[in-house]
Amino acid sequence: MIDIFIVDEGGNIRATFPDCEALHKLLEIPPPQDGCCLRFIDPYGDSTFNLLQLPVLAGELRAAAAKGAAGLRQRIEALAAFVDSAREAGDVREVRW
Repeated sequence: MIDIFIVDEGGNIRATFPDCEALHKLLEIPPPQDGCCLRFIDPYGDSTFNLLQLPVLAGELRAAAAKGAAGLRQRIEALAAFVDSAREAGDVREVRW
């Protein structure tokens, strides 16, 4: 499974997304080729998104959620909200997958 963390400026983990299986299920769906975040999530290595990338990532997650089944849609919306919470926090450096 892929763990998803919010990391602060000091390199400390501030929060962990509790439903890492939701991302695994999302990655089974081919990402849009015109996207610039989701298609670069590496299921076998680390992927890091900085503060400037977080709004784009959240938007791509919401677009993908809209195409998914109802159960998956809710889980991906929760992940997008988690990404938004990182963006809204003052001292967050990145979201790491």
